[in-house]
Amino acid sequence: QFLYFIAIHSMSMGSSSECGSRTSDRSEDQKLCTIRPSSRKRLKTQAGETVVTTPWFPDGAVKERTSLGEEVIALYNFMNLTANEEHQRVLLRSTLQDIIHKSSYGVTVKVYGSAAYGSCLPNSRVDFLVEHFNVLRDFKSLLTTLKCHNDDLKVNLSISNGEEAFIRATTKSGITTNVTFNSGVASTPRKQAAYVRNMFATFPAARYVFTSIRIVLQQSKCNDAATGGLSSYAILLMLFHACCRCSDAQDPGLLLTYFFAHFSTMPRYKISPESGSELPLPEGHANENGPKSSAPLATDRLFVYCPILDGNIADSCTRVTQVCSVFHNCSVTLAKWHTTKWIGYRGRTPLSCLVAFDSLWARADALHAMSLQEEELNCDEEEGTL
Repeated sequence: QFLYFIAIHSMSMGSSSECGSRTSDRSEDQKLCTIRPSSRKRLKTQAGETVVTTPWFPDGAVKERTSLGEEVIALYNFMNLTANEEHQRVLLRSTLQDIIHKSSYGVTVKVYGSAAYGSCLPNSRVDFLVEHFNVLRDFKSLLTTLKCHNDDLKVNLSISNGEEAFIRATTKSGITTNVTFNSGVASTPRKQAAYVRNMFATFPAARYVFTSIRIVLQQSKCNDAATGGLSSYAILLMLFHACCRCSDAQDPGLLLTYFFAHFSTMPRYKISPESGSELPLPEGHANENGPKSSAPLATDRLFVYCPILDGNIADSCTRVTQVCSVFHNCSVTLAKWHTTKWIGYRGRTPLSCLVAFDSLWARADALHAMSLQEEELNCDEEEGTL
């Protein structure tokens, strides 16, 4: 609050310093957008346009000039990992690898999942795969070693079936990690990561839209596959299917709108990420953990075809009705944001009607504080050169 007050005061009073001159040179629209809406009255530009402030538009945005596509990209940039967050994840991998090497030699620690194709959110779990690990011989000793490093990595869950093992742990900085141990080389995660990166190259807007969909499902508690939600990988395959059918898959706003509308009702067809065609459901469905089954697909199940596994990646999703309901509400909300109705929604933008602010303002404040520190350092460096 104090820092925001200082920013307002410095702009109104002016400054003779070089940094103050740069601040006073800002446009009138920018001067109106310097403090969170919870701490100020609603502002307007000189032309009478409404200024909207959201976590992804912390400096404010003129509502009448903001498009949904711009918002989707802004939210993606806002949720993108900072250099410090990237460093923490690199440090986590290094720490994990050092601990595992004390119990088992010759293993490799690989990143997979959203972190492997550059779509990891700040609050996402980081997935690791440990290859060439002898579970029967070394897993118990590894758990003992991890207890000695409880300050660095606290184990919350551990499972072993003799051939494969799994642990969930949390770092002291709050990062949760899932670690899967395999006795050999697991090629599937590598192939999935390569496949997703290739599809992102084909449909660049999908990367931005993916972040918006994940945040909506996170806030609806429908994003965790372990509790019957829709996994991030399944969301991606559904999104790539939508890219094949959307009239303009290069526009993030149109793609997001199409995705919510298309999957707002229960899809009773095979969702293929490589084709826009919607084939009828097969007589038997494939489980991601086993061969094809002769049992019919349940009426409350999705069939999201994974070309790597040649089966249904969403077979474990038991909350399809809730997921489709979330998508339906998002679709109805976005449908209200036509040009003729835009002015009626005072102080709001399309994406801000879908995403809750409370959990994101803390990040906006932290990024703002980092920005102020960087500006201060830059000013000190410039004064030193003079």
